[in-house]
Amino acid sequence: VCELMAVEDLSLTEKNTGATYVRNLFNTEDRKINPRGGLIGAGHPLGATGIAQIVEITQQLQNKAKNRQVSNAKRGLTHNMSAAATSSTVLVLES
Repeated sequence: VCELMAVEDLSLTEKNTGATYVRNLFNTEDRKINPRGGLIGAGHPLGATGIAQIVEITQQLQNKAKNRQVSNAKRGLTHNMSAAATSSTVLVLES
């Protein structure tokens, strides 16, 4: 659910179209969102989720993400929200 809200809130797609947007990316195997399965796919490292996201984006930009590599990665965006949704952080990294 958070992924759907995030793609809409970050204006990657229009409101109420997040589910379709994410489903289309998944069905076409164009895994530009969460190529490693997101935080749950990484074991949900509590307290280190933001760093885990930055490491993933850095590996993508350095072309070192192995079987998760997104072709031609030039930019990466991380979005981290506190457990109580009281604060959020967005970082954009670029090669």
